[in-house]
Amino acid sequence: MEKNNLKKEREENQIVEIILHDDSNTIKKYKCVGVLMKENEKTLRIGFNAVENVVKDYLDIKKKNIVDIKTINPKEISSLF
Repeated sequence: MEKNNLKKEREENQIVEIILHDDSNTIKKYKCVGVLMKENEKTLRIGFNAVENVVKDYLDIKKKNIVDIKTINPKEISSLF
């Protein structure tokens, strides 16, 4: 089991907004916001729901399914509550 720690000093922990589609439906698009944790030649790992700096949930997204991706400034994020 892999433990994913978020550390502010790590450059790869950027907050990103991704628009994507899945393999079966290229017309319907989805949007997600999370922390860019890992990247390899075929996938990006986006982390969500960290507790005490340990990621509890993440998505591995195929790069071929990404329509758009942009970095978000943390100061622009507001709480929905």
